[in-house]
Amino acid sequence: METSTLDILTPWENTEICAGFAGRNGGASKGTNASLNFSYKVGDDRAAVDENWRRLRAIIGMDTPVARMREG
Repeated sequence: METSTLDILTPWENTEICAGFAGRNGGASKGTNASLNFSYKVGDDRAAVDENWRRLRAIIGMDTPVARMREG
């Protein structure tokens, strides 16, 4: 597996409250969806999206809830 550097921004150290944002760098997606795309609905390669989620989960943990925004 390829390792990468993801931009994870966290506003505070309090572990009771978890908030953060993922940038676009460090993902596996190519073309118009490059680089760190988490959507299966935009025509991106499913394996690339799976890998992007794997990379994020490797940093934030498998059990950390993730809120996602729906665009469009």
